[in-house]
Amino acid sequence: MALITPRRRFLITAPLALLLPAGLLTYLGLQTVGLVENRHIETIQNEVNKIVQGVRNRTRDQLQHQILTPFRTAFVNHLDELLPTPPEEAYTFTVRDAMPYAKLVFVYGKSGRIYFFEKEQNPDAVSSVWRLSGLPRESLGSRLISAFEAENDTFSIYENPQRIKDFSPVIYPDNLMVQEPQRELAFYMMSGKETLEEPTRQPDWIKAAGFTIDFNYLNTVFFDRIIQQMWQIEGDLRYPILIEDRVTGKSVADVNLMGEPNFKPSSKYTPRPFSDVYFPWYYVNFSAGTGEDIMKVAENEKMVYYCLIAAANVCLVAAVFGALRNIAKELALSDMRSNFVARVSHELRTPLGLIRLFAETMEMDRILDEAKKKEYLHAITKESERLSHLINNILNFSQMESHKKQYNFRWTPIEDVIYDTVDAMHYHFQRHDMNVDLDLSTDLPKIHCDREAIEQALYNILSNAVKYSGDGMSIDVRAYTVNRSVVIEVADQGIGISPEFQKKIFQEFFRVNDPRVQETGGSGLGLAVVKHIVEGHGGKISVKSNPDEGSTFMIQIPIDPQHLDS
Repeated sequence: MALITPRRRFLITAPLALLLPAGLLTYLGLQTVGLVENRHIETIQNEVNKIVQGVRNRTRDQLQHQILTPFRTAFVNHLDELLPTPPEEAYTFTVRDAMPYAKLVFVYGKSGRIYFFEKEQNPDAVSSVWRLSGLPRESLGSRLISAFEAENDTFSIYENPQRIKDFSPVIYPDNLMVQEPQRELAFYMMSGKETLEEPTRQPDWIKAAGFTIDFNYLNTVFFDRIIQQMWQIEGDLRYPILIEDRVTGKSVADVNLMGEPNFKPSSKYTPRPFSDVYFPWYYVNFSAGTGEDIMKVAENEKMVYYCLIAAANVCLVAAVFGALRNIAKELALSDMRSNFVARVSHELRTPLGLIRLFAETMEMDRILDEAKKKEYLHAITKESERLSHLINNILNFSQMESHKKQYNFRWTPIEDVIYDTVDAMHYHFQRHDMNVDLDLSTDLPKIHCDREAIEQALYNILSNAVKYSGDGMSIDVRAYTVNRSVVIEVADQGIGISPEFQKKIFQEFFRVNDPRVQETGGSGLGLAVVKHIVEGHGGKISVKSNPDEGSTFMIQIPIDPQHLDS
């Protein structure tokens, strides 16, 4: 890690005199504001929870006293009179209770059969007539029978009239969603064993009896009666509420403040479910005014704190912003320069080292074979060319940045450019035991270009293919014409490029954050120079690649770019 220079230390420490007090003051102020808001929100949440729990408790209480106990009294306690024997076709019986809450009545016999009874129209408000139903109810019946068979045979139909747990609920279907239209909620009681102290009076053929809820009664009478009673009792409801049936999507009961005609739902407090095994379809909605009285007090306190924080920090924030911006620029430039110098030094060292090695070997007359001497001289020439390419990259980039780069356009055979560039890379292909396959179309035309610039671009791409491919891999170079343009493709079998980096690799100094890339030398300018050269010739460059599947770079250059000066 590089040492922190005095200049960098100054750039880092200078704004700390502003950052630390501003940050500390802002932190303490926001902590205080947060405590104020949290305290008042907690107060409202407690009120909301209290209301929801009050609705749940009263619902269970009214379910017992308005539905379950009357059903026990009117029907279950008189089973021996109403159903002494298993009913036959068109069997009817009369119950001395209107039982508006019941949609169906059912009994389960020891034979394993379940009997459903439907209510007939009866103008008498104090009694109800029930007829054996002929409609098939296989799904509900199967669910009930499964519940009966799973129930422990411990409760008597007649024992403990005040205990709600004597009734067991059954919700159909099992995995009921709130959108399910075919809903059923049934309550039943199992027949218990006879005891000496209190023998049961139910017919010996009955194992269970119960009823299904009439949801029309719940939605028009039951819930409305509950919340109206709670609204009239001081302290039970502090804020208006609405009970919603999620199956129908309609309000079934609501109370408002000061006679408001429409209930406006709250956007802060979402509907709360009953969380009750009996009524999973119903939700408690709160009004838009819920907690406004408490939050007004909280807002006043928060405003005071916000004004204090803003007044103390307005100047500091501007100063900190300016300091941080300058620091970011300076540090980025500093790091960019350091990394660039280090990478370029490494890149230049490699060809210089090879040139020196071959030159010293020849100087000491250790090479007697003329063919070998020519090979060494050829290597020195090609490494010199490579060194020239590296220096040209830097010079080209400098000229690009200053907008001084000019191209010397000539009519040039493109196959000559490709052959010369591949030959310049021959030593490196041989060194890495790489095979280069050339597939050039026989009708390649001359193109109007700067030969040195195109060679530089192709050299940079081939150099990357060597760097990021393993030894023994192949490189394919293809050239063909498409729509008055020449396309040069270079395909390697290297490490590939992730899709998110495929546009960024053409930016100057950018290098993919991959250990396999970082451990390989490079200035981060090669592809940026390629892009500038290709676009300077009126063409475009693209890449197709996937990680670990190699890359294919495509250079497309128009044969005669009319918009460029020749």
